[in-house]
Amino acid sequence: REFLEEVREKFVSMGFEEMTGPIVESEFWNMDALFMPQFHSARDIHDAYYIKQPKHATDLPQQLVKKVKAAHENGFGTGSKGWRYEFSEEKTSRLIMRSQTTACSSRKLASKDLKIPGKYFAIGRCFRNDVIDAKHLADFNQVEGIVLEEGVNLRHMIGLLKLLAKAFCNTDQVKVVPSYFPF
Repeated sequence: REFLEEVREKFVSMGFEEMTGPIVESEFWNMDALFMPQFHSARDIHDAYYIKQPKHATDLPQQLVKKVKAAHENGFGTGSKGWRYEFSEEKTSRLIMRSQTTACSSRKLASKDLKIPGKYFAIGRCFRNDVIDAKHLADFNQVEGIVLEEGVNLRHMIGLLKLLAKAFCNTDQVKVVPSYFPF
């Protein structure tokens, strides 16, 4: 807990605002709003903890759900073809234990109090059905951040990563490795 408080203080001292969100989350905020298709293997019941009662969220923003549904199904006029499957509004309302703090980011990006430019971070408890060993538990704390400003690019991100490396690890060495996340 002390370590997490130090992380929080460092982010705040760098001008970041904290994002929060519920531990029991809907699949909408945890996955659908992030454009992870509903058939993606990470959504399998073996990777997330589903809530038995109540099973479904009742407070989803219906206008946003319709836009996300359209983006999944046909790209919603973005130039993308979307995932081209029939999006389930019942599945999107399903309640799970939050599997990633990115659900806090999706909530913030859709909120009325979002500021651009803005810098946000989250420290949150997450839950995944993982094999427990010396390096893995079923619950863990995750830290993330987002920066919103017109004109920012990869060079800005690498500079910010260097600042974070200095603040958190007392080094300015950062290695950027490209990766692919198919959602």
